[in-house]
Amino acid sequence: MKGRTMRIGVILVLIVLAAGLLTLASGCGDDENGTNGTTEPAMTGYSDDAVALSNASIKLWDDFSFWARETVIAAKLATPNLTAALERWNKVADDLGSVVGTYYGMDAGETATAAIAQLQEDAVALVTAALTGDAAGQGAANDALAADAEAIATFLDGANPEYWPYETVLQVLQNILEYTTEYAVAIIGEQWDAAVTAFDKARDEVLVLADTFSSGVIEQFPDEF
Repeated sequence: MKGRTMRIGVILVLIVLAAGLLTLASGCGDDENGTNGTTEPAMTGYSDDAVALSNASIKLWDDFSFWARETVIAAKLATPNLTAALERWNKVADDLGSVVGTYYGMDAGETATAAIAQLQEDAVALVTAALTGDAAGQGAANDALAADAEAIATFLDGANPEYWPYETVLQVLQNILEYTTEYAVAIIGEQWDAAVTAFDKARDEVLVLADTFSSGVIEQFPDEF
């Protein structure tokens, strides 16, 4: 790896990353493809590898939010891109697991992939139940998603308790699920303005998670950056 000459503390990293994310959220909110490409944040004074990880984390987690929405819309409208959108969304679990595996080992990466994939499976069950008017199915899927969030928060806390504390991560995940469910229900009900508003909230929370993810790795493995 290159560019390991400098590294700053976590407070400055979080401040600069937050500024970059605010710029990204305001400047790319109407981009049809989400961020889907690296964004060069206004970051100076620390390694290229830290910037690269931050950009990769933003893209991966933004892919998660973007393709989730595409899947819900395709399911609602019964368009032929449903299978492709769902497959692309599912790929995000593999991609995130690969990043985890790079720093925490193959077993941890596989655990992360499985946990995210389970959340995706239960989200699909929720959308399917909502589309068919299955109230009992919706309730069961919501309970499963809550358990998924707890499992992911537990895993991340176990891997990096100082920078990924359980309660902090769980709250972000719960926010993501709340707003994602809100925009999914709005899409199914053809309340498009409400769906856009809720998606923006969900995406903001996803970008917080992206920030938490990358800054946690950078701080836990300073010699890599």
